[in-house]
Amino acid sequence: MRSFFGWGIRARTKSYWNHSMISVFQGKVITQGWTFKSADIGEYMKFGQILKFWYCYDITMAERNAISIKMMIELKRPWHKRMYDVPGVIGQLFGLRRFNIPWLNYCSERVVDVAKVIFPWYNQNHPTPEDLDALFKDSPRMKVVGYWVKQ
Repeated sequence: MRSFFGWGIRARTKSYWNHSMISVFQGKVITQGWTFKSADIGEYMKFGQILKFWYCYDITMAERNAISIKMMIELKRPWHKRMYDVPGVIGQLFGLRRFNIPWLNYCSERVVDVAKVIFPWYNQNHPTPEDLDALFKDSPRMKVVGYWVKQ
């Protein structure tokens, strides 16, 4: 994402990735913006964006259902409980992973909650998008199915 936060995340993690989101339905993503919401993927397919698409090839129906249920429950929470954890991102920027508002999340915290359905042993509490990319790279269950680049 092209923003001050995105720049800071990329600078701190020394990576290309500064945002994580989940696609549960074709053409839709569930993403942590200023609030946790469902959005059309087209909102992210803009000039200057690079998207990387991961897929779990051997996901079970039970895992898929658990992920869908988790996301639907989170999306139904009141807006003030779906807000972006701005202090958490600032904490990440300065290497203080525990500096956050405990009941709020930033994007990769939302995604790791879902990833733990597939990787229950994963215990990183405040991951960065780069941490998730590394988790997926190291897993034989996950495959990159494509990139979208608009420069």
